[in-house]
Amino acid sequence: MTTRDALEAALVANPDDVAAHSAYADLLLEQGDPRGEYIRLQLAAEDRNQPPAKLRELEDAAHKLLQTHEREWYGNLWQFVQRPASARSVAEPIDGNVTVTWRRGWIDGIRIRQLSDGLVSVVAANPLSRMLGSFAVARNFTADHEEPFQVELQPLIDSGRLTNLRHFEVGSVEEREQAVGWQLDDAVDAMPKLESLRLCVDLFSESGLFGGNYPYLHTIDITYNNPRCRFYLLGTNDKLPNLRRLSLDTVAIMPGRSELGAEREPITPNDLRMFFRTEHLKSLEYFTFRNGEFGDAGVEELLASGFISRLKGLDLCRCNITDDGARILAAHPHVRRLEYLHLDNNLLSPIGIDELESIGVSISPNQMFGIPQPPDYHAEFMAEIEEELEGEGRDPNEPDNEDDIPF
Repeated sequence: MTTRDALEAALVANPDDVAAHSAYADLLLEQGDPRGEYIRLQLAAEDRNQPPAKLRELEDAAHKLLQTHEREWYGNLWQFVQRPASARSVAEPIDGNVTVTWRRGWIDGIRIRQLSDGLVSVVAANPLSRMLGSFAVARNFTADHEEPFQVELQPLIDSGRLTNLRHFEVGSVEEREQAVGWQLDDAVDAMPKLESLRLCVDLFSESGLFGGNYPYLHTIDITYNNPRCRFYLLGTNDKLPNLRRLSLDTVAIMPGRSELGAEREPITPNDLRMFFRTEHLKSLEYFTFRNGEFGDAGVEELLASGFISRLKGLDLCRCNITDDGARILAAHPHVRRLEYLHLDNNLLSPIGIDELESIGVSISPNQMFGIPQPPDYHAEFMAEIEEELEGEGRDPNEPDNEDDIPF
């Protein structure tokens, strides 16, 4: 093993070792490799206490080096990257299918709109992606088949490219892209340093994803279209010691792609007890749960279990909570100490809103009073849409344009 190989192995094992990065930069400079200077400039720019003019000078010099050598450094990944001529800083977005950010001379972040098998293989083979810290994909399936075909992430797993991943994101609420959720737990299992997980998916393996060992994970944000997701399995996981933010949102971004399994039962009081009376999740501070089956019974268990005393912020939008739920929330002493309480699109009348505002909790008047949304509301709505589209000879899973996508 050469000195260069040894230093690279040490960096992959510990990407936060600044001294090792500096030594690696010196070695590359000795070998006449311009990436050594690029690393040196990026390391120097990490000191944000320098005068703004000095920081600008360092960033500009690093940017010019990247522009000069990026085709070589990107390798086969270059074919997927389109950099606009107007982009000044390497931190600015890159138009096209792939956005790349660099850190200490290595590819640190990759954001992809449309994933493909070829793109996965190229990322897995690129020698500068070995310390990948962030990987985000809006669409992880191809539409070349009758059914959405999930792009495999196995090459990234086998190559070890996920070992240092801190942020993993699949699907996009903002772009109204609901990804295919199966097999994602295998990828997440290969991320021992994962800190934040954000998914917008259809059905997924709750037992696999919710049962993993995540010692550094502080944020879970999952949007899915199955209101009967077994969320309570998170309460049985004792390997989430640092989870501070948990968001579970049942919104059908593109409902109809997957069907609600008939074997799934509605949320039961026991499910609620299993989650809210857990001895785990002791670091949790901010909790979002949006599910039409939650209702006043969910509020009662949240308060009776003492779970709410852990929280600094609570979001229970679209949970079919009535004035009765608002009344018991208002009576609980911890509620007034919350940093925020969001209850939009519930079933609160001015009476329930006044109850909460009387203890200093500001509640949005945006409610659906008198119009309860049953748990299968989206499924029934989409069944009508699909029947209408099929009558017109159109595929309900392939909208003609963005305006046809139900949101």
